[in-house]
Amino acid sequence: MFKRMKKSVATLLAGAFVAAMILPNAAFAASTFTATNQAVSAPGSTFSARVMVEVPAGASTNGASYDLRLRLPANTQVGSITYEVPATYDTTINNQLANSAGATGGIYATTQPNLATPEYVVGVKGTANTTNKGLVYINFNNIVVPSGQSGDMKAVFESQPGSIFSNGEVVIASVGTGSVKASIDDVRSFSSAGLAAGALDPIRFKEDRPGSLKSGTDSIKLKLPPGFTWTGNIVANTGVPQIWADGNTTVTIQGLTDSNRTLQVGVAFTAPATQSNSAVYFALTGLGIAVDESTAKAGDVTVDISGKTSSTPTSLVIGRYGQFGASIKAFGDAPTLIAGRKDAVAGKFVIEEDLVGSLVTNRTVTLTLPENVRWHTTAIPGAGNPTVAGISISSADSDANNLALGNWEIIDSERRIAKATINAPSTGNKRGKLVFEKTELELAPGFSGDVKIEVGGSAGISGNFVFGKAVLPVSLKADAAPEVKIGLNDQVASDVIVTENFKEALMSKTDNVLGVGNTTFNELRLYVPAGVDYTSTPKFEVVEGDAVLMADSATTATDASDQTKYAVVKVKSTSSTPSKIKVSNIKLRVDRTVPEGDLVMKVKGNATATCEMVANATIQKPFASSTVTTAVVAKVVTPAPQDLKVAAAFKVNDTKYTINGVEKTMDQAPYIKEGRTFVPVRYVAEALGIDAANIVWDGDKQTATLIKGDKVLQVAIGSKTLVINGAGITMDIAPELSESGRVMLPVRWIAERFGATPTWDEATQTVGLK
Repeated sequence: MFKRMKKSVATLLAGAFVAAMILPNAAFAASTFTATNQAVSAPGSTFSARVMVEVPAGASTNGASYDLRLRLPANTQVGSITYEVPATYDTTINNQLANSAGATGGIYATTQPNLATPEYVVGVKGTANTTNKGLVYINFNNIVVPSGQSGDMKAVFESQPGSIFSNGEVVIASVGTGSVKASIDDVRSFSSAGLAAGALDPIRFKEDRPGSLKSGTDSIKLKLPPGFTWTGNIVANTGVPQIWADGNTTVTIQGLTDSNRTLQVGVAFTAPATQSNSAVYFALTGLGIAVDESTAKAGDVTVDISGKTSSTPTSLVIGRYGQFGASIKAFGDAPTLIAGRKDAVAGKFVIEEDLVGSLVTNRTVTLTLPENVRWHTTAIPGAGNPTVAGISISSADSDANNLALGNWEIIDSERRIAKATINAPSTGNKRGKLVFEKTELELAPGFSGDVKIEVGGSAGISGNFVFGKAVLPVSLKADAAPEVKIGLNDQVASDVIVTENFKEALMSKTDNVLGVGNTTFNELRLYVPAGVDYTSTPKFEVVEGDAVLMADSATTATDASDQTKYAVVKVKSTSSTPSKIKVSNIKLRVDRTVPEGDLVMKVKGNATATCEMVANATIQKPFASSTVTTAVVAKVVTPAPQDLKVAAAFKVNDTKYTINGVEKTMDQAPYIKEGRTFVPVRYVAEALGIDAANIVWDGDKQTATLIKGDKVLQVAIGSKTLVINGAGITMDIAPELSESGRVMLPVRWIAERFGATPTWDEATQTVGLK
């Protein structure tokens, strides 16, 4: 029985699902409301608007009626509200809906259930085109905004549950007091001759909504600065044509006041109207400007806008007054440029005339870069000068007016000076303006700061400007600066961190230009000064970011040009996040040529991960220095010669021994006797830095004498007395002669007297000196 019940329940659920699938889907409809013509108006003004109502496909049932109710804010006066049900949409697709009478394509009046309130009903019917969407347009005609209305004026839509329509609201008008926007087409430059009547570009005034213009003979006043007056055909009570006309509004020129500095514009409305019925737009044309040189100031000519009408802005630059001349300056923000790159793209710069024709044909402009920066060129032609790579005129930012310059040629051997010649002057009423972009530079690996251009040439332009800010690709930081001494092996320097200053600062792959050969990977190189050498390979590891170093590529090498040593690792992949590389296990050897003081490590090298310049290149030659950044990794302490310590190792029963990592050969191997390790005194003395001339053997007295600085040490065969500077010290064992005739003695007695420390490695049977 239980199984039968389960089957019945399943059958009921399946039946319910099928029923849901075949029921009308009007309950799931979600209509949308969109204002296709949203008005801008003021309180008390009249406007018209239009709303599109869209119903999803399959929402209606053929022949069924549906009502959509709409409501406007209380006290709204309505001219009429009509609606349209187009026969088709998207050109050919039949509408799902028809009007309530059953037809489509016409304009229909809505019903108003209660004449005392601004509420209306739109009635539509479903058609057989249920697979298509439904479309209704509602027109709000001659709507008068209530006097207290401000902000968004909305139409509210309501429908019964289960209708094809959903509830919603839409903004049909933005209501406010409004303002008049003032603008000018273009700013003309002029000299003391002024601008003739009509030479000034039109000054435009546009209402952002009806009612923004205020009536009065001084609705708008335009006042020029001292030294300038209005000219042109300015006759009182002359009508101004309207671009957007309103039958209620008349705009007139009222005349000039304030010694012709102020131009007044009047606005009047046809009674009984007190404002415009639709937004007004007009332009003042035919105007000119006269100049009084005794008081006029060079620069922008700004007119102040006042009067009963509120305008935006309240002042407007309408011209530029000055003498013949030109300027050059940066255009926009100065970009960040990466040091060590050979084609860094600098910012834009603009050459702009003060007046038309200021730049004369065949005159020149020169641009000089700072030291350690040069113009990039892709080729050096057989004849003539190379040209700056990449540089071009920005058509979007320039306004040449026939002003033309020739190529920017590089005219000096250091490639720091570029020159352009003026080929044609500007013409017409507008001064020339040329904006240059995509200029390519080469920056020395260690250059940082402003890339400042010095301007010169015969065109009369001078000054300077910044059109790039150079930053180093990486920085180098040491944790400390431990002491290192001359002559010792494996002296530990500080760990260092190489930090990228931005992503992809360390360059990776270098492809062969001609496509021949394998792809190579750039190297990160850490140089030590001349006289310093790495005694082992440091460890390179990425501790932050996602740069990738090539596994097992770390090594040490010698620079072919100056024989300095460097540690190196290959960069397999650039970073997408600025990375940090830790370099540890830095062990060094310092020779006698290294001066006392800071031991400076450098990130450097041409054609590496930090510098694109290639040694011996024809065009992109390296700069004098390839150093990017430095850090002090140790302090060099130079001991007196007599205090010099060396590192040595002597192995039992082996004639091979090492001093400072250099393998040498003895004629007598160390040996163990009575639990003590005997080592040849002569070779121990040499390992301690004692000159061969200061190692003396007296065969008659069977005595060995060692001299180093102010210390004189003597040992005698068979005697346990060690004499140093005349004072005797008793040893626990006496030196002896080997079969080869060498004086043999446990190393401690000699080493400690000269400041060295002996060690013993049982596993390798090795005596060490440190």
